[in-house]
Amino acid sequence: MPRNRPGIRFLPASINGGFAVVDVETTGLYPSMERVVEIAVVQLTADAEITAEFGTLINPRRDVGPTRLHGITAADVTNAPTFAAAAATSWQLLSGRILVAHNAPLDARFFDAEFTRCADAASPAATHVHHATSQPLLGRRRSTSR
Repeated sequence: MPRNRPGIRFLPASINGGFAVVDVETTGLYPSMERVVEIAVVQLTADAEITAEFGTLINPRRDVGPTRLHGITAADVTNAPTFAAAAATSWQLLSGRILVAHNAPLDARFFDAEFTRCADAASPAATHVHHATSQPLLGRRRSTSR
Protein backbone atom coordinates (compact mmCIF):
# COMPACT_ATOMS: atom_id res chain seq x y z
CA MET A 1 0.00 0.00 0.00
CA PRO A 2 1.40 3.41 -0.91
CA ARG A 3 2.57 5.67 1.89
CA ASN A 4 0.39 8.69 2.47
CA ARG A 5 2.02 12.04 1.85
CA PRO A 6 0.79 15.42 3.01
CA GLY A 7 -2.04 16.48 0.73
CA ILE A 8 -2.23 13.17 -1.16
CA ARG A 9 -4.49 10.45 0.14
CA PHE A 10 -5.31 7.05 -1.31
CA LEU A 11 -8.88 6.19 -0.41
CA PRO A 12 -11.22 3.48 -1.64
CA ALA A 13 -13.46 4.70 -4.44
CA SER A 14 -17.05 3.70 -4.86
CA ILE A 15 -17.84 1.54 -7.86
CA ASN A 16 -20.50 4.18 -8.60
CA GLY A 17 -17.63 6.53 -9.53
CA GLY A 18 -16.71 4.19 -12.35
CA PHE A 19 -13.33 3.03 -13.53
CA ALA A 20 -10.16 4.42 -15.07
CA VAL A 21 -8.44 1.78 -17.18
CA VAL A 22 -4.83 2.85 -17.61
CA ASP A 23 -1.65 1.85 -19.34
CA VAL A 24 1.53 3.61 -18.31
CA GLU A 25 4.96 3.19 -19.87
CA THR A 26 7.96 4.32 -17.87
CA THR A 27 11.71 4.81 -18.03
CA GLY A 28 12.19 2.11 -15.38
CA LEU A 29 10.71 0.45 -12.30
CA TYR A 30 11.37 2.94 -9.50
CA PRO A 31 8.89 5.85 -9.34
CA SER A 32 11.17 7.93 -7.13
CA MET A 33 13.92 7.88 -9.78
CA GLU A 34 12.15 7.10 -13.06
CA ARG A 35 9.59 8.95 -15.17
CA VAL A 36 6.46 8.27 -17.19
CA VAL A 37 6.92 8.23 -20.99
CA GLU A 38 3.37 7.37 -22.08
CA ILE A 39 -0.11 7.54 -20.58
CA ALA A 40 -3.34 6.03 -21.86
CA VAL A 41 -6.59 6.34 -19.88
CA VAL A 42 -10.05 5.10 -20.74
CA GLN A 43 -12.72 6.33 -18.34
CA LEU A 44 -15.70 4.02 -17.82
CA THR A 45 -18.97 4.24 -15.93
CA ALA A 46 -19.89 1.54 -13.42
CA ASP A 47 -21.81 -0.07 -16.33
CA ALA A 48 -18.62 -0.16 -18.45
CA GLU A 49 -19.69 2.59 -20.85
CA ILE A 50 -16.77 4.62 -22.17
CA THR A 51 -17.11 8.27 -21.17
CA ALA A 52 -13.67 9.60 -22.11
CA GLU A 53 -10.32 8.56 -23.59
CA PHE A 54 -6.91 10.17 -23.38
CA GLY A 55 -3.50 9.07 -24.54
CA THR A 56 -0.20 10.82 -25.06
CA LEU A 57 3.50 10.27 -25.17
CA ILE A 58 5.28 12.14 -22.37
CA ASN A 59 8.67 13.83 -22.64
CA PRO A 60 10.49 12.68 -19.49
CA ARG A 61 13.31 15.19 -20.10
CA ARG A 62 15.77 12.35 -19.69
CA ASP A 63 16.60 9.02 -21.33
CA VAL A 64 13.44 7.10 -22.29
CA GLY A 65 14.68 3.87 -20.74
CA PRO A 66 14.18 0.38 -22.18
CA THR A 67 12.99 1.03 -25.74
CA ARG A 68 13.18 -2.73 -26.33
CA LEU A 69 10.32 -3.16 -23.82
CA HIS A 70 8.00 -0.23 -24.52
CA GLY A 71 9.02 0.65 -28.11
CA ILE A 72 9.29 4.38 -27.37
CA THR A 73 12.38 6.18 -28.66
CA ALA A 74 13.90 9.54 -27.75
CA ALA A 75 12.80 10.86 -31.16
CA ASP A 76 9.19 9.87 -30.36
CA VAL A 77 9.05 12.10 -27.26
CA THR A 78 11.07 15.09 -28.51
CA ASN A 79 7.94 17.21 -29.11
CA ALA A 80 5.70 15.44 -26.59
CA PRO A 81 4.30 17.30 -23.57
CA THR A 82 5.84 16.89 -20.13
CA PHE A 83 3.82 15.13 -17.45
CA ALA A 84 3.03 18.53 -15.90
CA ALA A 85 1.40 19.60 -19.18
CA ALA A 86 -0.78 16.46 -19.22
CA ALA A 87 -1.42 16.42 -15.47
CA ALA A 88 -4.76 18.25 -15.36
CA THR A 89 -6.35 16.01 -18.01
CA SER A 90 -4.94 12.89 -16.38
CA TRP A 91 -6.17 14.03 -12.98
CA GLN A 92 -9.70 14.64 -14.24
CA LEU A 93 -9.89 11.17 -15.77
CA LEU A 94 -8.45 9.36 -12.74
CA SER A 95 -9.98 11.24 -9.83
CA GLY A 96 -12.61 9.30 -7.89
CA ARG A 97 -12.33 6.26 -10.15
CA ILE A 98 -11.24 2.72 -9.41
CA LEU A 99 -7.87 2.23 -11.10
CA VAL A 100 -7.74 -0.78 -13.42
CA ALA A 101 -4.38 -1.77 -14.89
CA HIS A 102 -2.14 -4.74 -15.56
CA ASN A 103 0.06 -3.65 -12.65
CA ALA A 104 -2.16 -1.16 -10.80
CA PRO A 105 0.04 -0.79 -7.68
CA LEU A 106 3.06 0.21 -9.79
CA ASP A 107 1.03 2.50 -12.05
CA ALA A 108 -0.52 4.18 -8.98
CA ARG A 109 2.95 4.76 -7.50
CA PHE A 110 4.11 6.34 -10.77
CA PHE A 111 1.06 8.62 -10.90
CA ASP A 112 1.65 9.52 -7.26
CA ALA A 113 5.31 10.38 -7.94
CA GLU A 114 4.52 12.41 -11.07
CA PHE A 115 1.64 14.33 -9.46
CA THR A 116 3.87 15.04 -6.47
CA ARG A 117 6.55 16.44 -8.81
CA CYS A 118 3.87 18.65 -10.35
CA ALA A 119 2.82 19.92 -6.93
CA ASP A 120 6.45 20.84 -6.25
CA ALA A 121 6.78 22.69 -9.58
CA ALA A 122 5.78 26.27 -10.30
CA SER A 123 3.75 25.83 -13.49
CA PRO A 124 0.05 26.74 -13.93
CA ALA A 125 -0.87 23.08 -14.64
CA ALA A 126 1.02 21.99 -11.54
CA THR A 127 -0.78 24.59 -9.45
CA HIS A 128 -4.13 23.15 -10.58
CA VAL A 129 -3.02 19.64 -9.64
CA HIS A 130 -1.53 20.85 -6.35
CA HIS A 131 -4.89 22.28 -5.29
CA ALA A 132 -6.67 19.14 -6.40
CA THR A 133 -4.46 16.87 -4.30
CA SER A 134 -6.44 17.74 -1.20
CA GLN A 135 -8.96 15.27 -2.65
CA PRO A 136 -8.39 11.49 -3.04
CA LEU A 137 -5.76 10.90 -5.72
CA LEU A 138 -6.91 7.56 -7.07
CA GLY A 139 -9.77 5.32 -6.07
CA ARG A 140 -8.20 2.11 -4.82
CA ARG A 141 -9.74 -0.93 -3.29
CA ARG A 142 -7.77 -2.39 -0.46
CA SER A 143 -7.30 -6.11 -0.45
CA THR A 144 -8.72 -7.78 2.62
CA SER A 145 -6.57 -10.88 2.13
CA ARG A 146 -3.01 -10.97 3.40
